[in-house]
Amino acid sequence: MVSMDAVVLSVLVGGFALLATAQVALVLALVRRPRPWRALVAFFVPPLAPFLGWESGFRIWPAIWLVALLLYAVALMAALL
Repeated sequence: MVSMDAVVLSVLVGGFALLATAQVALVLALVRRPRPWRALVAFFVPPLAPFLGWESGFRIWPAIWLVALLLYAVALMAALL
């Protein structure tokens, strides 16, 4: 039987991995846009990445970024309890 701690840890690691992947994908996608300085801003200020991505016309990666952040935050709260 799998313990609840193992499930919470798996969700925590998976959420963080998805968040990091979405961050890198957004930064790389922003580099290819007409204003590549936004990629630098998104790299150094990660919370701006979904906003800048959405503003640049991306829809999927900013949504994935926000869902991954929510998943990670919930798993982190569960791990702390």
